[in-house]
Order: sequence, then C-alpha cells, then structure tokens
Amino acid sequence: MREGFLWGVATSAHQTEGARDLRGDSIWDRFSETPGKIADGYRADVGCDHYHRWREDLALMKELGINSTRFSVSWPRVEPREGVVGDLEFYDRLVDAYLEAGIDPMVNLFHWDFPLWAEDDGGWNDPRTPERFGRYARQVAQKLGDRVSRWLTFNEPNCFIGDGLMGTVHAPGHGWDWDAGALAVRTFFRCHKEAAAAIRERRADAHVSVALTGPVWCPADETEGSIEAARAKTFGIEQKNLWTFGLWSEPLLGGRWDRLVLNVIPELEECFNDDPPLPADFVSLNLYSGGYVNTDGTEKVKSPGFPVTAFHWPVTPEIARWGPVFFHERYGLEVLVGENGMAGLDWVSHDGTVQDPARTDFLERHLLELARAARAGIPILGYHHWTLLDNFEWQEGFRKRFGLVFVDFETGERIPKQSYLTYRLHVRHRWGWWHSRKGPLP
Repeated sequence: MREGFLWGVATSAHQTEGARDLRGDSIWDRFSETPGKIADGYRADVGCDHYHRWREDLALMKELGINSTRFSVSWPRVEPREGVVGDLEFYDRLVDAYLEAGIDPMVNLFHWDFPLWAEDDGGWNDPRTPERFGRYARQVAQKLGDRVSRWLTFNEPNCFIGDGLMGTVHAPGHGWDWDAGALAVRTFFRCHKEAAAAIRERRADAHVSVALTGPVWCPADETEGSIEAARAKTFGIEQKNLWTFGLWSEPLLGGRWDRLVLNVIPELEECFNDDPPLPADFVSLNLYSGGYVNTDGTEKVKSPGFPVTAFHWPVTPEIARWGPVFFHERYGLEVLVGENGMAGLDWVSHDGTVQDPARTDFLERHLLELARAARAGIPILGYHHWTLLDNFEWQEGFRKRFGLVFVDFETGERIPKQSYLTYRLHVRHRWGWWHSRKGPLP
C-alpha cells in the first residue's frame, strides 16, 4: 500500500460510549425501552462504557498499531436540549489523545442517534431539521476543526431512513410510506449540505464525505461483459428501495442527480428541485456483502452451504476489490473502506482466549482483495475495520459481536481476539506479513 495509507478502526457513539446519565436522550433510548424492540431487552446505557474507559481502549488501539480511527460524535451529548451546549470536552480530549498517540482522528457527525428533543419537536422531516443539524455541525467543527481534517456528515443514510423511518426494526420505527420517506431523503441531503458548509467554513482544506453502504455486485468471471453487468447493477436502481449506491452516490460524489431514479421512485421528484449537494472530497464505503453477476446481468446462484456471517450475510470478499474499482472509475476520487467486518457469536475459550477464526479469515480475504484493487492503480485512502470493541448492535442488543476485542458486558473486561492479533500483524508489517507467509500478493 502507498505511503500514508490509513490503517484503522471505526466506532460509533451510541454503540460504545454508555454514560447515558451525562447526555441527552436519543431516539434509540426510547426505542430500546419499548418492549420487544431490542433482543433480550438490553439498552446501551452502559454498554462498553467507552466514555469512562477510553484510555484503556486507546491503549488497545496503540498496541494494534493503527494510525487512523473513525469515531462518531453524539448529537444528544453535544446538544442535550435545543440550543444548550453540552459535553464537547469529551471529544476534545479524545482528539488530543489520538493525535498524541499518532492516530489521525476522522469525525462522523451522525451515526443514527437523533436527539429525542428534536424528535418530539417536529422530527426528522421538520423543515427546521437541516438548520438544527447545521448548527450542531458548526459547534463540533468550531471545537475540533483545528485538528481534524477528515469528516463524515452521516453514516449510511439508507439504514436510518429505510430501517428506522420507513421501517420498524430501527429507531424510531415509524413505518413511513414512500411520500414521507422521500421527504426524509430530501431532508438528509439538505442536512448534509448545511453540515458540509459549516465544516468548510471552519476549515477550508477539510475533506468531507458521507459513509455509503449497499451491495457491491461482483463479476462472476473476468470477462468484460460480466464486469460491465456488475458495475451497472451496483449503481443501477432496479427496485423501489433505498438499497442501491446510485441513489446516493450520484448527487454526493458526482455533483448531479440521475433522473433515471424517478422511473423507479417517482416520489423523489422534489429532491430534483433542490440544487445538488456539495460534492464530496473522497469516497467512503462501508463494505459488508454483495453478490455475483453473470454477463447477462442475472445474479449467479450461490451454492448450498455458501459461507455467511451471524447475520446470514453472504461472505463475498471480492467486494473489497470491485467496490473501490467501480467507484474510482466512476468518480475519480480516492476510496476509503470506512467499515468492513462481520458479525460473529464469539465467546471466551476455556484457556481465557477468544478464538474467532471466521473473522480472521474474513479479514484476510477482504484485505487481499483490497490489495488487488491497489495493485491495479486504484487510489485507496485506507481501511477501517468495523469495529474495535464488541458493542450494542442495535436491534440485536449484545447478541451479535463485530469487535476485534471481546467485551464482557457485565464486568467491562476487554480481551483481544485472534482477529485482533492478525490485524496487528497486517498493520505493523504493512503487508510484509503476507509476503512472508503466503508469497506475493495477487
């Protein structure tokens, strides 16, 4: 990988921080208190308790050898009530500590924890929401912008809109129809525009983007026909849902709207009456799963017993190659793999270690495919593994574990897993580990 490659991890505030008593409530607090919404009835009131144990977690990051981290700021912590400035000092201390440790911090402004005061005073589609979000972004940028150069305004808008506003499995679980859902998409783009402007006001050389996710479709073979079919399916909008990259990437990365979207989702007409949002400065992809496409555009059927994660997401390592390839070809920007990881059902072995061979293999396979993209000349900005710590996995509570580090949620004990040790070898040896073990990279 090139000089300056960002080896890191990604985390989110609501999933890791705990310390609910020291912030305002979010929609996830109310949702978690609603019977039947969260597995086993658990909440993130304490969780990993990263708010109090961040020094311990920083020591784990330093031992891992990473030079970058992406973390989210909690809007309800910064603004517990409208117009009231809350706890920005926590994030100020974090940024200083990361930089002192040689870890470049990347700030994500919104990882789904919409403030409860805003929900109860109009909600996501209130016309005041973009202004409110811009005010929040300005507060954070003013505090951290002198030291933070890379920013994300949002994480996975299709998730919090599709699963939370239009769906019922995520907070707030409104189950909106497409008219309200389309307005939510419009609100998102307006919020992003306000936040990006606030960040660039504070720091003209800031690099701003949005963390996008969706299925990356990979060619079933190396023929040009199959590659083109996979590319078209990755960005195309074939069904009336939010789970396609093209809906989000065209206005965010290309600076334009693709009006073909309206053939499938006519409710989005009003979005096209707005000016396109400010173009992003780099691509940030959250890569978890995908599929394979034949030359004729049909999906290649997976064989019986095809590997899946604990979420039953198919394990398709080639997404780490073709995702960056397709996005750089289309937009000409650097590509960050902002999240990549897998849910497991890990536990502590009898000898006190945590063996997670599936995650270790998942990690290595995806890194190999990412290296293939880099070898092909794609400018890869970095790789952030999701995630450092086992944490509150939204509607799954604490059942599903994504961490490189096992967390005992009763005692708070941290135990690095087998995958942590493997990732440390990759990070510290900058791919020399592969050369010594398995020969040259493909």
